[in-house]
Parts: sequence; structure tokens; C-alpha cells
Amino acid sequence: MGIGTVANVLVIGLVVDITLSIFGEITGLFPRVTATLFGPIIVALGSGFYIGTNLGPGPRDGLMTAFNRRGVAIWKARTVIEGSCVIVGLLLGGTIGWGTVWFLISVGPSVQFFLRRLQINGLTT
Repeated sequence: MGIGTVANVLVIGLVVDITLSIFGEITGLFPRVTATLFGPIIVALGSGFYIGTNLGPGPRDGLMTAFNRRGVAIWKARTVIEGSCVIVGLLLGGTIGWGTVWFLISVGPSVQFFLRRLQINGLTT
């Protein structure tokens, strides 16, 4: 556990709330599609920065790196974790759309891509 772990838990929600209070909800079709398409890449870039520099992983990233230490590729581990979250969400009555599916299939490979380029630790991507 490191500063990245604590920041992941405390800061992300605050930043989202502040961003929404300043800019509001995205309402136009093109901006919404663009945000949805690039969202997983931005998440992966952020993950690459704080995990790759040994600042400590967040909750899902910690599970992902634990799987990786046991020989599971980063992209596979992250995809299984996100898929599990989708299943639990559905079981609890949630819904999914194309953005959920896009995040599920794209964030794992994106995290692996950025970790390869930003890591200074021994993850096997």
C-alpha cells in the first residue's frame, strides 16, 4: 500500500464531483461518444502513472497486480476483474450499455499498454 492506494480511494471521487460541478453533465451525442471511447484510455494512463512509479495500486489495481505476480497477464486480470464487477452489478439490479461493454473489453489491454511504457517495477505485462 502506498500514497497511490490512498489517493485512489480518496481523490478520484472528489475529482469527479468537482469536475461535474464545474462542467456539468455531458449532454451532446458527439461529446458523450468521445468521452466514452477515450475514458478507458485515460483511466489506463492514470493507472500506468501511479502503479508504474510504485506509488501503490488502488483496490482493483491491487487485485490485478496480485494476479500478475502469479503469472496472469495484466490485460487478462483486469478484464476478469471488470467482468466480475459487471456481473455483480447486474445481479444487484444494475444495467449495462455499450459504454460498459467498451470499458470492460478495452481497459485491460490499455492498462497493460501504458504499464509497459511507464513501469519502473517488475510487473510482467
